[in-house]
Amino acid sequence: MKFVQNIYVAGMLIAVMCTACSSESTTSDVPTTYTKPNIVIFQADMRGSMTRSRQTIEYSRWTEGDQIAVSDATANSPLKYKAATSSMENSGGVSFVSFDEGNIIYWPADKRDMHYDAWYPYATSRPVSAEVPANQQDVETMDLLYAPGESHSFVQGSGNEPDPQTVPLTFYHQMARLVINIHIMTDDTWGSVTIGDGTNIGRIRAITHLGVTGETATETTKTQWGTLSEKTTITPKQLSANNTNKTYCYECLLPPQQGTNTNDLMTIITKMANNSDRTYHYKSVYDFQAGYQYTYTFELSIQGITMTSSVEPWTEETPVNVNDPLLM
Repeated sequence: MKFVQNIYVAGMLIAVMCTACSSESTTSDVPTTYTKPNIVIFQADMRGSMTRSRQTIEYSRWTEGDQIAVSDATANSPLKYKAATSSMENSGGVSFVSFDEGNIIYWPADKRDMHYDAWYPYATSRPVSAEVPANQQDVETMDLLYAPGESHSFVQGSGNEPDPQTVPLTFYHQMARLVINIHIMTDDTWGSVTIGDGTNIGRIRAITHLGVTGETATETTKTQWGTLSEKTTITPKQLSANNTNKTYCYECLLPPQQGTNTNDLMTIITKMANNSDRTYHYKSVYDFQAGYQYTYTFELSIQGITMTSSVEPWTEETPVNVNDPLLM
């Protein structure tokens, strides 16, 4: 899988009965042979083990009520669709239905080619920046997903009514994901972990053109980025904590960005027996790209930090191993 999720657009023709003594008016987007149009619905196919970042560790999930925005090339504003149910991993997908009667997509009556794009979470216009909060503890919908539009043709069935229309939309992460595993090898107890020192890590990155991210991105299809701003210290979200084994796991989403090993990339604090802090500073060159997951594993001892790392596409594909960054 090269992305997060596949969404399928299925157009279903609604047959209508007419009588000789009555008729209904039609619009340019209603087939002239029917008084009701081809309604388009969406089907989200859950294929990845990390479909998007949520409050839980179960990443292959849509939650009932999750909202996406869907637009076509001629729409003045996107329409809102919502997940009809919560999904289960490998369940075959979940339907996205119109949010209300004012948010229904129809296939045009002239059966022209259609061009859809979509994004999550729902917004009334295409996102112009990738943004995360400084404190990510309680945020469930930090990830930004975008499905670039492609041209799709109407498929005419052999009978009086056309076959249901199926249009795939491919969603791509517009963020980078950091996973931080920490193991305390001393008698210390857990304290905290932060990302950046307030001068190097930015929480907002402008987007000049939305597109593809990750390993499938090309020069012509990839997302184009603008200025990085709002540099601050990021508090990541805790995914798990085992005080007995002294192992802790955190997650952080960031807009894509690069930096040197001049400043602290991460600061880890443990508590000594006298309740004073023991502080570990980790410096490294970094290049966080959208659509990739960066995993850091730290072992903390009296002597200092032992660290291993890996980077892999933010999908279910085989991880791509990289050399450990320079430990300063």
